[in-house]
Amino acid sequence: MKPAVRNALIGLGACGAVAVAALPWLSSRALDKQLADMAAKPSGQSDIILRNLQHKAGYLSSSGTVDVVLRDRCHESDAGGNTTFRVSYEAHHFPTPTAATRFDWKLTPTGDASAAFAKVFGTDSPLSGQGAVSWRGMVQSEMRLPAISYGSEGSRFETEPSQGRIAANDKALQFNWNLDRAVLRGHGRALELKQLSIDMDLQDRHRGIGDMALRIATFGTQDASGEGFELKSVASEHDGRIDSTFTQSLKRVQFADQNLQDLVLEASLKGLHAASVETLTTVLSNSCGMDTLTRDESTRVRDAIKTLLSSGMTAGINKLSGKGQGGAIEGQWSLALAPVQTGQSVSLEQQVSSEGQVLVKGQVLNAAQKEMLVASGFAVTTPEGIQSSFKYGKGTLTINGKPRDGSGIQHMFASLDEKLMMVLQGKVDTQVADNEPEQEVAADEPAEAAPADAAAPAAPPSDEAQPPAQPAPAPAPAPAPVSNACTDVARCARQTLLAATREDLDAIRQAATRIDGFNKPDLGNKAQARKLNNDALAALQQGDAQQAVTLLQNAQRENPRDIEVASNLGYALIKAQRPKEAVAVLTNALLLDPRRTSTWAPLGEAYAHLGQSADAAAALWTAWQWSGNRDRTLSAYMDKVQREAATRPPLAEAYQTTVLWIRDGQRPRFTK
Repeated sequence: MKPAVRNALIGLGACGAVAVAALPWLSSRALDKQLADMAAKPSGQSDIILRNLQHKAGYLSSSGTVDVVLRDRCHESDAGGNTTFRVSYEAHHFPTPTAATRFDWKLTPTGDASAAFAKVFGTDSPLSGQGAVSWRGMVQSEMRLPAISYGSEGSRFETEPSQGRIAANDKALQFNWNLDRAVLRGHGRALELKQLSIDMDLQDRHRGIGDMALRIATFGTQDASGEGFELKSVASEHDGRIDSTFTQSLKRVQFADQNLQDLVLEASLKGLHAASVETLTTVLSNSCGMDTLTRDESTRVRDAIKTLLSSGMTAGINKLSGKGQGGAIEGQWSLALAPVQTGQSVSLEQQVSSEGQVLVKGQVLNAAQKEMLVASGFAVTTPEGIQSSFKYGKGTLTINGKPRDGSGIQHMFASLDEKLMMVLQGKVDTQVADNEPEQEVAADEPAEAAPADAAAPAAPPSDEAQPPAQPAPAPAPAPAPVSNACTDVARCARQTLLAATREDLDAIRQAATRIDGFNKPDLGNKAQARKLNNDALAALQQGDAQQAVTLLQNAQRENPRDIEVASNLGYALIKAQRPKEAVAVLTNALLLDPRRTSTWAPLGEAYAHLGQSADAAAALWTAWQWSGNRDRTLSAYMDKVQREAATRPPLAEAYQTTVLWIRDGQRPRFTK
């Protein structure tokens, strides 16, 4: 070998040796600087705060302790919601092919967290792990947890020791955890889970891009057992859109005399505008919810929602399947939100379309169940079993291939559009907000309840009779011409009942529009009214109708604009056997919302108790017309016929008359 070549090789070797020797020093300096920067960061800029850093830097290894504070920025107190851990660590700076730095760590909770850990784990001994920092900056660590044994209020949760791994950088997050066995005991029952694992691999945690899965090999109780459970989600991004698929599957489950196999439910949400999703996720997580947004954050959220809805998306159940003893079930459902055309506004009424079907094969359902579904129009027979299908778009609805009245769904979307437009424009309309009930007696009193409003039709009307068109919301400009007699809410209510006897839906719409134009009572103390309302609901559940009436009367004085309180008061008066007063209260409640099923239905009951059968049927028919879920309302009417027949015959008769009117087209003979 020539001297020049030999000297060059020696020089390269020396440079390489120097470079390798410098790597531990560079690693040590980098860790020193990173910890110092994190400790110096203002507490308001991060949810992880380092305090009391005691770092001793070295050439081949560094060590130290630091208090890590997990900050709860949404807690009212500066420190009350925070959790603090003491972390001791030792970093090894000698490089390997896969890691720039390796480290060992031990974690010990302090303060209130120490007692909580001791209660859960049976000891306050440190948690520990080993980790590394890859050459690409990914920080990863293996972790171990001791056995858990935690009891509270007659229940106990127990697990064997478990272990896992976490890795993260600025965007990515990986998490894996494995647990051999867990048992939940309490109240005379026990649930055992075996071979539970959690796997997460997110390439972009801000947009949720990546895979997540929860798996359980076997589970069992005293009465049921199963195996092969998996809950999995996969999200990907293409051309600025996010597509997500969620799959829940169960290989086998056995309970009572049922043995089901290969159950699969696969749902999807596709075409989401990725940048808007990231904006919503970031802003809402940093601001602790919608109620605490700044003006700039509110604008960003509204713009993101508008872009998200304008861009269009699809959702649905791609696959629903399962096998039972002697049969199987298959189904699918889809909902599409079409993109908004240039120059148009977001409109769910115009954008939303949906379709779906379910096929039940073999003997999954017994003969009586099949007969009931077919007779009600919910399904039709096929060579394989029975099938139910629907298709909806822009007010047009077909059930099992037959046209149906879709105006109820269209009305619901039109109402949602009004509220959505207010949100997108940054307006706060207290009247609209106050007229939306949070809780209704009609929905929460199953034994005596009137049918409640619903968000969307759950099933089709009967094939035996085509229902009349549901009143649609009147146009915003000028009210339609109505009778001169409709000058106040009581007279308009009377006009509505008369129109119902004629099945005059136009007159019903016009009366509701006229009521919309009447002056409303002033907004009162919403919080106090709702508290009294909740107390009244509790009194009704305990059978104390008189106390409920008193509480609701006080609630109405606190806030006369609360439609729920008004409707509940009318309902409570009926329960207290004061139907005449109930008629007055419920009629006045129409001033707040003339299109509310949960006001018209109890009004019909009040008339029935007074012996005014014609008015009772007209009010119940009107309630059904305004219902967002007519089939559910009709089912409730039919249930009332059965339950009230023995104890309150006039009420059962009113419901029976209305059921025959709606279902069979047997219009009552109203006297003029």
